[in-house]
Amino acid sequence: METFDIRNQDGSVTGKIKERELVHRDGDIHGTTHVWITRKNKIGTFDVLLQLRSKDKDAFPDCYDISSAGHLLSGQDYLESALRELQEELGIKAKKKDLKYIGMYYSELTTEFHGKPFVNNEISAVYIYDRFVDISKLELQVEEVQSVRWMEYTECRNRIKAGTLNHSIILEELLMLGEAVKKLEQEDQLEKQKIAAMKFELKNSKLNNDDLKNNQLEPIEFKKKIKKCSVSEACGGCQYQGVPYYEQLRIKQTQVEQLFKGCCEVKPIIGMDNPYYYRNKVHAVVGEDKDHEIITGTYKAGTHFLVPVESCMLEDEKADAIVATLRRLFKSFKYRPYNEDKETGLIRHILIRRGFKTNQIMVVIVTGARIVPSKNNFVEALRKVHPDITTIVQNINDRTTSMILGEKENVWYGKGYIEDILCGRTFRISSKSFYQINSVQTEHLYYAAIQMAQLSGKETIIDAYCGIGTIGIVASKYVKKVIGIELSKEAVKDAIANAKCNAISNCYFHEADAGDFMLNLAQDPKKNEIDVVIMDPPRSGSTEEFLNSVVKLNPKRVVYISCNPETQVRDVKVLEKKGYKVVECRPFDMFPFTDHVENIVALHRKDK
Repeated sequence: METFDIRNQDGSVTGKIKERELVHRDGDIHGTTHVWITRKNKIGTFDVLLQLRSKDKDAFPDCYDISSAGHLLSGQDYLESALRELQEELGIKAKKKDLKYIGMYYSELTTEFHGKPFVNNEISAVYIYDRFVDISKLELQVEEVQSVRWMEYTECRNRIKAGTLNHSIILEELLMLGEAVKKLEQEDQLEKQKIAAMKFELKNSKLNNDDLKNNQLEPIEFKKKIKKCSVSEACGGCQYQGVPYYEQLRIKQTQVEQLFKGCCEVKPIIGMDNPYYYRNKVHAVVGEDKDHEIITGTYKAGTHFLVPVESCMLEDEKADAIVATLRRLFKSFKYRPYNEDKETGLIRHILIRRGFKTNQIMVVIVTGARIVPSKNNFVEALRKVHPDITTIVQNINDRTTSMILGEKENVWYGKGYIEDILCGRTFRISSKSFYQINSVQTEHLYYAAIQMAQLSGKETIIDAYCGIGTIGIVASKYVKKVIGIELSKEAVKDAIANAKCNAISNCYFHEADAGDFMLNLAQDPKKNEIDVVIMDPPRSGSTEEFLNSVVKLNPKRVVYISCNPETQVRDVKVLEKKGYKVVECRPFDMFPFTDHVENIVALHRKDK
């Protein structure tokens, strides 16, 4: 018979012990643990693991819960209980260091269970487990958990509010989870900044260009005076704020070398001559301060607190000037910022994109409603100050969501898109198009990828995850045929239009899952003549299914471009086990003053 320690509301034990059934009959306070399982997702928010509770053993059968919860047996501590529940319910063998303690939570519940009164007054210790979880390999305790699924946090919260999710989740607990994750992300950002500063302090020796050459770093003008940003600490977007540029490159070079140690030699990182104002896409959140004045800026790392930003060292200076004008015009036209909690106001976000070669400028105003009073006069006033604006677009996002852009758009001025020139090719860019943020470094990146592919003009290549077709179109004059594969319908339309705009006839773009497409191609001997696969997956890396399809297709060479070398090296090791070898590795600094680094790896089939 299980017995519990009877506790006070602060979690301390009273010295009394009772059997489980009597505790729930009498409503005594007892200890429990709740472990929330989360993961970061591709849209920049996080998912929570929902557990469908048992049909007949749980007090809430066929309902989703957000935690692995367990009672503390008498004499047991909270952390020990949390680890036990994770292993018993889900088969997760976690260690103490894997659980992040959030705090204590008191709750009261009175209901019926199998026809008997059920009183559950518990003081819970709450933990977060955010290690990698493959839900297909979990060993579920079917008496407790029928199945599990991931759900994006905001979607889960909205479905609970709307009553469209059959659940046993206490809304306050879910909100507590949201705040806890934000706090952990903020602490993680601050820790990265501290580590960068510590490395700088430790390594701040007097270096010159000869030292840099000896260490195989490009001899760029590293000694320029480091500019300081007035909001860097509040913003958190620049992990290497205040760190000399040569030191940033050294840190990133070392990071890639450590990841690929024993795999291949890493070539010197390609940095920028001028690592400032490189972002061709600028996003500003619109809000108001305590005096109800309109402000624009970015959310503080890990929070929903808006940090006012008037100028940014990384963003295009012209874009910042337009944002400043928009703040003034919003006030003049009495356009109020959208309030997510109250669902009032109009203006949510500003998005500005500029073609660095063409100087064409797109301004996107994201609104919470379709109707915008005096919009023609507003457009005229904006263009009077900035006549070089090429197009102005209204994007309508009337959903309760963390996504910036909505589905519907109205073109207020111009064609609704801009064009830019990259590696001698012209590309059409819409508000939603994926286009590399650093145009200068992208040209270096693409030319390097083409060189590493060892193209002779006779090859047929696949551009997987092709987006609007940039890499494939740039590579088209060096190959016989380009096959681009992309899941986004809109991106494929843009890719086809871009090929037509450049009068290119050897590029063919398909709306499909890249892995499925290549598997089908591999099964047709007449069509299976692929020489090179160029892949540029998202930060999460590729999937096992996609990598298996590459192996089935059996290309001579694979060129893997990645914005996350950690997931890249994981995928490269899979390809190495299946018949490929790494022949070249080259990092690029696409995002100076941040901890991100881009990397290209070239692999050859071992029999070639």
